[in-house]
Amino acid sequence: MKNRPVLYVIFTGFILYLLYLQEGLNLREEGSILLLASALGLTVNYIRSYRPKFHRLAVVAGSFSLVLYALLVLSNTSPLAPLLFLFPLTLSILGHGIYGGVILYLLTGAALSYHHQIFGLSEEVYLGTMIILGCALVSLLYFSRIHHQVVKNNEEWLQKLHAKINEMTLLRDITTSMQSVKDLKKLDTIVLTAITAGYGLGFNRGLLFLVEEDTLVGEYAIGPSSRKEAYRIWGDVVIKQSNLHEVLDSPEEKDETLLEVVSKVSLPFSENEFNPLIRCVREKTPLLIRQGNPEDFGPILEKLSFENYAVVPMISKDQVVGVYLVDNCFNQKPIQDEDLDALITFSGQAALAFENIRLYDKIRTLAITDELTSVYNHRHYKDTIARYMESGISFILMVIDVDDFKSFNELYGHATGDQVLQEVGRSLKNAVRFEGEAFRYGGDEFTIILPGRTREKALDVAKTIQDSILSMALHKVDHPLTLSIGLAAYPEDTTCEKELFILADRKLKSAKESGKNTIHWEVV
Repeated sequence: MKNRPVLYVIFTGFILYLLYLQEGLNLREEGSILLLASALGLTVNYIRSYRPKFHRLAVVAGSFSLVLYALLVLSNTSPLAPLLFLFPLTLSILGHGIYGGVILYLLTGAALSYHHQIFGLSEEVYLGTMIILGCALVSLLYFSRIHHQVVKNNEEWLQKLHAKINEMTLLRDITTSMQSVKDLKKLDTIVLTAITAGYGLGFNRGLLFLVEEDTLVGEYAIGPSSRKEAYRIWGDVVIKQSNLHEVLDSPEEKDETLLEVVSKVSLPFSENEFNPLIRCVREKTPLLIRQGNPEDFGPILEKLSFENYAVVPMISKDQVVGVYLVDNCFNQKPIQDEDLDALITFSGQAALAFENIRLYDKIRTLAITDELTSVYNHRHYKDTIARYMESGISFILMVIDVDDFKSFNELYGHATGDQVLQEVGRSLKNAVRFEGEAFRYGGDEFTIILPGRTREKALDVAKTIQDSILSMALHKVDHPLTLSIGLAAYPEDTTCEKELFILADRKLKSAKESGKNTIHWEVV
């Protein structure tokens, strides 16, 4: 407010006028005190606005100067005037603690001593005032200490409350993100980002290991490779004031060195009994280690220099499915019990989401897998064909038929016929594991899709399949098991899915008519 100094002067003049109306008042003496107080008030207010770091010092110095001046004016009329020093003494203790109180007490003693020697302040008043001020100093320091301890305790509790609120908010954000996740890698990214991001729990590095039968294998890792890189990433989060969703949506910054090391980890339980990760799995309890030996983690993880760290199990249905390993190797912040509790909470949520994803994957696999042969079913075949065509990906389509399959059912029974289909399905899966996908089209007819392959490469795959079938020995079956195969290419032969299958099927029939156990890619 621009007119504040003017109003202040008007208000001071009004007070002086009221004092002037009082009988027996020496306006020259008492009025000068009020004018000095007004001037000091304006000065302190200016300092608070433009030099805030000197504000408390200005308040104490101003009050001390005012009392010192008042003592010169009033000491001859009031023996209690020296006690006015209680006012700046209290302000000094409140503003600057024990050192401020002691310094002001000494200054007060020097001022009263000077007044005693020069202006005739009685020794009785001088000593009495110093004793009273000394007692006040001790009392004020005692209560100030109690006050500061209370304030400190309140601040600590407030920090814990804010940390708990942040933890609950982060847990809510993670839970929301997890609800839409159907991919394990994405889940790993969400949880480890929450564990390591400045917005989250703030650990420097986070590593995830999963249990596969009796072995613990490295799954994922997030964390900077150096102190400089760590502070750069944290600084970006602070500057951008990023929340969890923004961090997840931003381009992912991964330390490939850390990921490369973790991906090489494979720890059999029987050979790593004293490894902290294996101990955590076996005992199903978290570990908080200080001044540990990095060599305990084995030759691969040893190079990451984990010394002060925490290991927390990821438990689902009373079974450990993985463990998290975290530390603060760059900022050297000690891991407290509260940090461990928060990590345990996050691990529990991750375990639940992990189990849901596994269940989802299992259901999805069942929905697209043929129950008898374990290859993909006809519906997934249609979806895969449509996906490749929409993406403009070239591929080879094989249509495969078991030669004389009807004879297996008639001579050996349907159980043997099912066995034949199972063995064929297994052989097809193994043959195209790294080349493409195998499907059961219906009955004893199968299809294979080989994306991005030439006719020559597809012919090699087809021959490999036939050779593996010929070498197969069926229990109590004295009948050769052979396959006839027809091939068609997309988009060279046709761009229509229905016509593509008809063309490949026509080539299959041509192969059967030419003697079976043959491969045709051109209609004879």
